[in-house]
Amino acid sequence: MPEAIKGEDLRFNAFIIGAQKAASSALHFLLLEHAEVCARKDELPVFEDPFYSEAAVAETFDEHRRVNDEAAVHLLKRPNLLCTEYIPSRIHAYNPNAKLICILRDPASRAVSSILHYMKSGLLPVQPIDAAIESVFFTKIRDEFVEIQNSVREYGLYGKHLDQWLQYFPKEQFLFLKQEEMRDLDHAFGRACDFLSIAHMDVLPVLNAAQGKVAVNSITRLKISAIVAKWLRQPVGKSMYTEWRCPPFLFRGLAHAFTLFDRVVLAKLVKPSGSLLPSSKMLSRLREYYAADLCQCEQLSGLDLNAWYSEK
Repeated sequence: MPEAIKGEDLRFNAFIIGAQKAASSALHFLLLEHAEVCARKDELPVFEDPFYSEAAVAETFDEHRRVNDEAAVHLLKRPNLLCTEYIPSRIHAYNPNAKLICILRDPASRAVSSILHYMKSGLLPVQPIDAAIESVFFTKIRDEFVEIQNSVREYGLYGKHLDQWLQYFPKEQFLFLKQEEMRDLDHAFGRACDFLSIAHMDVLPVLNAAQGKVAVNSITRLKISAIVAKWLRQPVGKSMYTEWRCPPFLFRGLAHAFTLFDRVVLAKLVKPSGSLLPSSKMLSRLREYYAADLCQCEQLSGLDLNAWYSEK
């Protein structure tokens, strides 16, 4: 068994990793309110930095720990870490005793959500979801979209990447959860507390509705969001990544204002688009694409993923 988490280690000693939009934010926000946990509200991409260095992590951690210097658990939440190939060795070198909460989601529905996200961000053309899935998974697309295409595909290959993580960390240092389990936050939070060796809370904090991430279900809203996103953010070099325009605090504020406007006004005025719901045939193709990897994921995680092979 791994050693108990101790605040005097003076380093990040717990990580939330896994699939995007698998309700990891809900668990993260609950842990933020725990007296024994030190965590930042924002995700910290320091371990993915192309200019990564131990000094940079130490500097990030020093800023992080100011939130709660007496905490037993120093938590970093970043789902993307699961499927980034160089991360397991990097985190193992940083802290081989780290505890890893891995939250997974049906890879087919995750792929749909990811494509919608890239449309909303203006990084993929806004179009019916079946056509978008076809272009991302089953056809060769233009060079400028290859990075996104690879990202969408790769981030659903949980088995492939868990195999790499388990070469560095024993299974006992993982807590595996499914998105479906996150619907019962009392249970999921209790499991996380037990795993992190921290006290249970008698009453869970109330999550702010604004902290949730709501999917956009309208072609019109997606197009408006894409236009706004391109105005608020700018590309980083020739990559798919973007950053806030300067001054960042101003454009972040404008982004929050637009998100509120979209949820309160546009969501009520604009009807949902049926073309953003994948057909059963396309979902079957996605499930076939991930089937072999899903089997490997089951074996490695010990989770029962049977529903994900055929869930509608």
